[in-house]
Amino acid sequence: MTVRSGAGKFLRENLLLIATLLGVVLGIGLGIGLYFAKPGDTLLLWIGFPGELVLRAFKLLILPLVVSCVINITASSSIKANGTMGGLAMLYIVTTNLIGALLGLLFVVLIQPGSSDQEGGGSGGGGGGEPPVSRLVVYVFLTQSRFPYGEIHSKYRPKKMAESEICRARKLAFTQ
Repeated sequence: MTVRSGAGKFLRENLLLIATLLGVVLGIGLGIGLYFAKPGDTLLLWIGFPGELVLRAFKLLILPLVVSCVINITASSSIKANGTMGGLAMLYIVTTNLIGALLGLLFVVLIQPGSSDQEGGGSGGGGGGEPPVSRLVVYVFLTQSRFPYGEIHSKYRPKKMAESEICRARKLAFTQ
């Protein structure tokens, strides 16, 4: 076996790993480069747009996948194991929700969102109308609205609210 054929075999067998590591290195390099280049808001919107869509699509896939796995495991285990597993699952869910709620309350008390010392900085500030919205932002919003944040969000968000947001965005897009 020659060195060339060994290297070729190594590359074929580890192509996914090499591509992943190369993507990580390129992403870190691009992030550092853009940090120092200080791009405008429009460029940042376009750079973050595909990633936002991918993350929303993943969130849509995760909940059904987890539920089907839980159903499969529950169906294949004994009744006694189901009782123990169910109790541990409930304990885990309650504990994590309690920790999340306490952290949320702590951050609300510490950060106090919505209160601002700046003039016109609070909600309902004296700005006198809405700031102009560019067509780019409207098109990004319309595309993102096709991918809800998650399965629960897509099923239970008020349809009238979503339709009114989209109608408002379309009016903004075509009146500018």
